Amino acid sequence: YCDVTDAWLLDRRKRLAISFAGVKTELPLAAFALLGWCLAPPGAGRDVLLFLCSASVVSTLLTNLNPGVRFDGYYLLSDLIGVENLQATALGEARAFFRGTLLGFPAAGADGITRRKRALLVMYAVYACLYRLALYFGIALLVYHYFPKVIGIALFALEIAVFIAAPFVREGAG
Repeated sequence: YCDVTDAWLLDRRKRLAISFAGVKTELPLAAFALLGWCLAPPGAGRDVLLFLCSASVVSTLLTNLNPGVRFDGYYLLSDLIGVENLQATALGEARAFFRGTLLGFPAAGADGITRRKRALLVMYAVYACLYRLALYFGIALLVYHYFPKVIGIALFALEIAVFIAAPFVREGAG
């Protein structure tokens, strides 16, 4: 972990290097662990190397490089396409697109965004929303299964109401 709070002051190329630093560290670690696993004799050491390789690859690819959450992948995508505050901008573009397409309202997206970038932002917003929907629903299911049934049902309903239903209601009212 490192504090990169002031990274936004740097140019785009240096921000990309900072965002990619964790991945550049974890993937070679995974490669060395995989090589060690291939060469090691059967036993506990080989099992540890396989776990290290698997954990490094999975954490890097599914967590760090996932642009659906604000980890390295989010900032990499933001810098690659040149959009500051990617999530808010993408959600605004998606809102304008779907209101215009589904409801016939005039599309009022951000100014100065090309048609191609607007389409990319809408696709990103849909991905981020679906990812979070799956994540919240998965967490709700875990809570339901790991708590006593009465508490599990109540917590499941509360999480679905707060994290899934409430944003739809707020959007409909807005």
